[in-house]
Amino acid sequence: MSASGPAATAYAADHTSPDQRTKAMGKLGAAHSTGTILGPAVSGILATLGLLAPLFFAGILTGLAALYIAFKLPATPKDDLVQRKTQTNMKYTDPRVVRYLAAAIGLFTGFSGVQQTLGFSIQDKMVLSGIETAQMTGAALMVSAIFSFAAQMLLVQRLNWSPETFIRLGLASLLTSTLFIGNFENYFILNIGMAFMGTGLGLAMPSISAAASLAVTADEQGAIAGLVSSSSKHRTLRDAQPNLWTA
Repeated sequence: MSASGPAATAYAADHTSPDQRTKAMGKLGAAHSTGTILGPAVSGILATLGLLAPLFFAGILTGLAALYIAFKLPATPKDDLVQRKTQTNMKYTDPRVVRYLAAAIGLFTGFSGVQQTLGFSIQDKMVLSGIETAQMTGAALMVSAIFSFAAQMLLVQRLNWSPETFIRLGLASLLTSTLFIGNFENYFILNIGMAFMGTGLGLAMPSISAAASLAVTADEQGAIAGLVSSSSKHRTLRDAQPNLWTA
């Protein structure tokens, strides 16, 4: 996961013009959202076989994806490759991209907090069993993914707005989502919040990637893709905390 995201982003940047960059990142986000829509639905079904069944299924899909990429993904022709520097020293504090990286860190810190506590909250407020909690949490995440997909395909792809405009709208939608999710008393209110969250993610994240990509030179595309991806992965240690506390 740590390698595939930046590699896909850099690959897309190499094959798109600057004026199409935001839409290309939106398509990548839509592809991710499609999996996020199907994942909870399939996991909810498989959870009836046991809580480990979705994990085994995910592992099998990952192996199949690796094989498909290895044998089917077209390589970039050497004549079309940008002559890259042997080493690109790009830092998080680079003034060209620091605000976009800060936005990515803030965005995923908030999303991570909701994602890691959502199941516990649903289980406590609705008094559910473990399997029921997995199913209801998966359904709520699927609502978020559907709205994320819709935002990427219906708004990002159709509106020629600047990445910064999409980022502002996305962050506003995410802020609104926390008001619903943090105070829900029934499943309907929760899903309203998840809809706002999905919309916010769908607008903001591809736009952050696009804005950062446009801010640097062609030979720095791989480096900036890695920085943006790592900004959304900084939460790995804190993601483990709820599991540690539960254990």
